[in-house]
Amino acid sequence: MYPKRIKIANFTPSGKGGAEVVASQIHQHLSETFNIKTIEGDKLSIQDMIREFLGADVIITHKNSFIKKFLPALFVKRNRKIIMFQHFSLTKSKKKDIYHKIIYSKVDLFIPMCKSIEQRIKENWSIPPEKIKTIYPGVDTEKFFPSEIIRYKKRKELGIKTEDIVLGVIAKITEKKNQEIILKAVCELPSKFKERIKILLVGNVEDQKYYEKMMRYIREFNLENSVIFQNFTDRINDFYNTCDSAVITSKEEAFGLVALEALATEKFLIAPKDAGVSEILEDKKDSLIYKTNNLKDLSEKIKTFLEMGKDEKERMIRYGKEKIISNFSVKRFIEDVKNTIFEIL
Repeated sequence: MYPKRIKIANFTPSGKGGAEVVASQIHQHLSETFNIKTIEGDKLSIQDMIREFLGADVIITHKNSFIKKFLPALFVKRNRKIIMFQHFSLTKSKKKDIYHKIIYSKVDLFIPMCKSIEQRIKENWSIPPEKIKTIYPGVDTEKFFPSEIIRYKKRKELGIKTEDIVLGVIAKITEKKNQEIILKAVCELPSKFKERIKILLVGNVEDQKYYEKMMRYIREFNLENSVIFQNFTDRINDFYNTCDSAVITSKEEAFGLVALEALATEKFLIAPKDAGVSEILEDKKDSLIYKTNNLKDLSEKIKTFLEMGKDEKERMIRYGKEKIISNFSVKRFIEDVKNTIFEIL
């Protein structure tokens, strides 16, 4: 079969998260090789999902719950191939019952986005090891790049002074993303640092109660002039350029793209130890790693960053950018996915 005749149904969640970005990358770059259609599965009825499923040679899903919508069609599988990308941290609940064994037996390949997810799958699901293949995501360096012009314009737009130090958290506002820890960590810093810091929180509010809790803390500790909220936009690169350091605050993170995007934009990075992305980070080489959800340790790492000399910062930033170019480009990711599709056909 000629590659262009191979029909791929690429089922993505709705939104602007990492899974959606990866699905978009696959559509954009694999459409040159295959006949690919990307479908927002959350917006379709079961009947429409099954129709799309039956019309494809290869089914790619980026959300586990979609497989349940396909359930009636799984048993008329024909010779079509099913690939399940695993973007999210998995619960530790076992899925080794007969129901899940039957469903997962119909899947040809599981692609976790990092080794920690792979390990969870092996521990909690009944899946043969040969059906699991980790492929780390990649970042598009044509979309994420350093720019002094963008930095100047965006900081001016947001009222950020040249001498201000901006710590950026790029994530939807939810308790799991844990933005409040950076508010508290900054409050722990000596006054000479605290007065110069701006905290840039970029993400849509998806948990109103958590947002209100954060606002109470901001008012209580007089942080109104130090915290800037911004919604997600398609020009997320502008916000990275605005920052001096990107900070990942999540209590639990599978393999968020923020770290890769920050390094591609040549920003300093502070990340939690238990995030999936920490598998590919090296403490004191390309980032500073703190104990997950540990307020004191995060505050210490921010202080270390603030006290660090220019040469050392630039060395770490340069090392991180070289790592992205060598190992975590979108080109490498797409090549791995394309080769994997050919392997299972």
